[in-house]
Amino acid sequence: MLAGLSPYDYLAHHPTTGREFDLFMKARSAAVGQDLAAFDFDHVRTIADLGGGLGGVLAAILRKHPHLRGILADREDVLDRARDHLATQGLADRIQLAAGDLFDHIPQGAEVYLLSSVLHNYSTAQGVALLTAVRRTIETGGRPAEVWIVQGMLPGLAGQPSPWYSTDARMLSLFPGDGVQDRDAMFRMAGEAGLRVRKTIRLPASQQTLMIAHP
Repeated sequence: MLAGLSPYDYLAHHPTTGREFDLFMKARSAAVGQDLAAFDFDHVRTIADLGGGLGGVLAAILRKHPHLRGILADREDVLDRARDHLATQGLADRIQLAAGDLFDHIPQGAEVYLLSSVLHNYSTAQGVALLTAVRRTIETGGRPAEVWIVQGMLPGLAGQPSPWYSTDARMLSLFPGDGVQDRDAMFRMAGEAGLRVRKTIRLPASQQTLMIAHP
């Protein structure tokens, strides 16, 4: 908490710091965008990037796959900044902006629901609640869809080297959540939300893990 505010509320009230954070996240998400853009999306028409910030990951995917459309879901103040960013890339007409709290509303209409570096901001219980909301949206949407979870993961055995210990420390210091999890914990979270993990893939550029799950 910062000055009595949550980190994201603080950024909304301090635009200069918010823009600096946007630049940091844009740089950090570039590798994820590179990783995911390399996948085959022939079976997909629309991707919903939940908590996708300025839309850097979504933009990278859409630039590589011209047939795709996107939904970018995040807080209204974030999407206000994302709008100009996407327009400069010529993607404004291919991406629907969905403002709001993800815990209250998940937009319908996608075949892939992406949560990239989102769950480590929350507690395990909140993560289960968010994944449950995504599952319910899929089940009521009338079309098959997958949930793509991109996360760094801690090693399963204590003491093993990992670049994600520092990220874990930062998350625990900034957010009232449980930080970065290991693979087993992520599988349990998905299972408690009613999702079955079909595949896990190591992403080479970002060194994160992609979990593909469905109801």
